Amino acid sequence: MSDPVPPSTPRGHHSAARTASLLAGGLAALLAIALLAAAGLALWADGRKDHDGYLSAGTQHLTTRAAAIASGDVDLHVGGARWLLGDDHLGTVRLRVTGATGRPVFVGIAPTHDVEPWLRGRTYERLTDISGVFSLHAHTEAVQGAGRPAPAATRRFWAASASGRGRQDLVWHARQGTWSVVVANADGSPAVDVRVGAAARVPHLATVGWVALGGGVLAGLIAAGLVAVGVRRPGPATGALMPPGPGPACRAPATGGS
Repeated sequence: MSDPVPPSTPRGHHSAARTASLLAGGLAALLAIALLAAAGLALWADGRKDHDGYLSAGTQHLTTRAAAIASGDVDLHVGGARWLLGDDHLGTVRLRVTGATGRPVFVGIAPTHDVEPWLRGRTYERLTDISGVFSLHAHTEAVQGAGRPAPAATRRFWAASASGRGRQDLVWHARQGTWSVVVANADGSPAVDVRVGAAARVPHLATVGWVALGGGVLAGLIAAGLVAVGVRRPGPATGALMPPGPGPACRAPATGGS
């Protein structure tokens, strides 16, 4: 009768499982890094809020010979997240404008489809780009036209506006849509010279930071567990049959003498 053959160990199966575990651990580690970075940024930004809860983007000096400075399109759309955020959770914007010459100034925000006809064919300065996060750097270009637009303060399409001498604060509860910001002298005269500061009150910033931090820690623990499983060498297979060893020595029966 032949000796029993021990079952073979599925080395290929173990190798594939270890590789899959290492790959999954690497992906979980990348997710943990992304979440921890987002948490750090959110909590750092939350710590930069002023006493009114606004996160400032800095102040920029704007000047032009024209009678108005207008931004390009500012698109605020949340798409499929509208059911979650609604129109009341897009934050609050504060524009702080101070005239450099002592003349009354105007600042307003309105739907772009109302601002464009008012400026069409007129001379004004268009804000083409804003760079920087906490230190604004504005880039503008002159738009030539026939004459200057009517005084901004006389228009009725503004969603929010402020005008007068000294510092003017415009506070606007952001809503979905495409918007334009206009800064001008209150009487519509040319030669605008102002300092503009922008700030925003971002809702739930601290909550987002702490949730991202918790998710990053959890993803990191999962990644560590998966990598540990992947690098661990499999132990000997349990239940394997051992090759038969030598049997007990047979002793010859003793013969009795008489």
